[in-house]
Amino acid sequence: MISWTIPAIFSFLFFAFGTTIERFYMGRKVLRPELSVFFVGLLSLFYIIFIPFVDFYVIDPYLFLKTLLVSSFQVGGLFLLYYSLTKFDASSFVPAITAFMPIFSFGAGIFLSNSSVSIAGIVAFLFLLSGSFIVSYHKKIEITKETLFSAFLTSILLSMFFVFSKFVFEESNFWTGFIWINIADFVISSLIIVFYKEARDNLLEIIRKAREAKAKREYYKIKYPLAYGFSKISGGIGTILQLFAVSIVPSQYIGIIQAFQGLEIFFVILFSLLFFKIWKDFPTDIAQDKNLVKRVSGAVLISIGLVIVHLYL
Repeated sequence: MISWTIPAIFSFLFFAFGTTIERFYMGRKVLRPELSVFFVGLLSLFYIIFIPFVDFYVIDPYLFLKTLLVSSFQVGGLFLLYYSLTKFDASSFVPAITAFMPIFSFGAGIFLSNSSVSIAGIVAFLFLLSGSFIVSYHKKIEITKETLFSAFLTSILLSMFFVFSKFVFEESNFWTGFIWINIADFVISSLIIVFYKEARDNLLEIIRKAREAKAKREYYKIKYPLAYGFSKISGGIGTILQLFAVSIVPSQYIGIIQAFQGLEIFFVILFSLLFFKIWKDFPTDIAQDKNLVKRVSGAVLISIGLVIVHLYL
């Protein structure tokens, strides 16, 4: 049986690659939160292409209702995440998410599964959580009550998504549960376009501009949606790997997967350094990171946590 740590680690590698690609081509361009959520749901529908090749079956209505609940947690969490990134400084919001989400996932996994945790599991979790927080933390950030409250709610919703996804996998199999969850994601996120006129208008405007650029052969104007799509493909691969790790990890250790988040930030820095060497116009604020010592120290703590997980869990 494959260790759950392997897909978990590689999932954050793909998340980081997608984030770096998106940042390189889009800079600080941010879609409206409702459109970001809709596009995530729309891309989720593409996972149905795996149906002919995997062990997939039609689930009963009761389990489908569970997938709708799981998707509601994800869509709600993603909306709050994207909204918060447009309202708050990412340098203050991301560390809060990095701290809250593993803690909530860890606690919920233990409580809802009624399982015990080994001493090694607690020690590994603390090393991973500390390292991830150090990697994402900036000395000059100002964390307000509003930032903390938003990060708190976002973390609860996304934590519930991962914990309840585990329960769906336990009642089916990975591919069946995964595909139905993504179908439910599309259903829930599409409600935004159906009931929110401003979101429909913004979506039509994006489609119109893309068509105009294509008709005029101004392909440089459509590099942003192309970069967004490519980054989401990389993120989609990461999602498959991360949820596969969730499907095989013991429920009480789901929070440890979320404590790997610092790996994504560290991988983003590595990819940024690589891209900066190749393309000199790459954003320099990441590539020329002045907190390298702090980042490395955080990575060391994460590495210690990974070793403990590998040896004892």
